[in-house]
Amino acid sequence: MKYAYLSALCFSLFVGCLLSGCASPAKSRGMIGSQLPHATTPHGSVSVVVEGGEKTNPMGNPLISNTEFASAVTESLRNTGLFRSIADSGEAAFSLVTTLEDLSQPEAGISMTVDLQADWRLIRMSDKQVVWHEKIHSTHTARPRDAFVALKRIRLATEGAARENIEQALERLAAVSF
Repeated sequence: MKYAYLSALCFSLFVGCLLSGCASPAKSRGMIGSQLPHATTPHGSVSVVVEGGEKTNPMGNPLISNTEFASAVTESLRNTGLFRSIADSGEAAFSLVTTLEDLSQPEAGISMTVDLQADWRLIRMSDKQVVWHEKIHSTHTARPRDAFVALKRIRLATEGAARENIEQALERLAAVSF
């Protein structure tokens, strides 16, 4: 009896360790917008600045780093044609500043739903005037069919929420005349 209980406990721990794995951070390629507006007349150059991101702790949930989010925003901007070029901060006519404010992830569950709120600002660098400012909230759910391992589902949901946030931001930015 004692042996059967110990065997079941060890097996459960083994399966739990196998299924949990280590958290991998959200990757930029999973956050690049796919449903993006296309500009007919591009504006000048823009720099991309991201604040508020965090590096992933391997023992925690997958998070979004500033670098990965900036890379996804940059690639998404290139795909829209809203700006002629992406430049360094000191050389750009505009600066697109994004602050990742709130990333809400589940601790456990079958379907993993992640919420992301980001503050977006487009600043004209010549006079430091904010020409567009919006807080954008996005949600994405990853289901077991998307990934068997829970941490991977959370990462996919996190990347999906970020991708949807970028898509909404660039769609709204494309509608602004500046």
